[in-house]
Amino acid sequence: MALWIIAFVVLIGLIGLAIAAVIVVAMVPGKIAQKRNHPQQEAINVLAWAGLLLSFGVLWIIALAWAYTRPLQRLQPQSASTTEPLSPNA
Repeated sequence: MALWIIAFVVLIGLIGLAIAAVIVVAMVPGKIAQKRNHPQQEAINVLAWAGLLLSFGVLWIIALAWAYTRPLQRLQPQSASTTEPLSPNA
């Protein structure tokens, strides 16, 4: 009887450890994006959680890669003072 109790306690402990490992792994892309001050860190965090829980990790890998990328910078339009007026002969 004591062996059944010990086996049950070990089984519950392993299930708890597996749940904790999934939680830690799901948080990795969001933490990386936060550390790198990524402008889309909330979207990366959501994709990581959804990808790990819904797609068996496929989207989680995309979120991890996304956390390491740098977004493209928008080109600023030139102001009127820096552009030269067009000549009528041009």
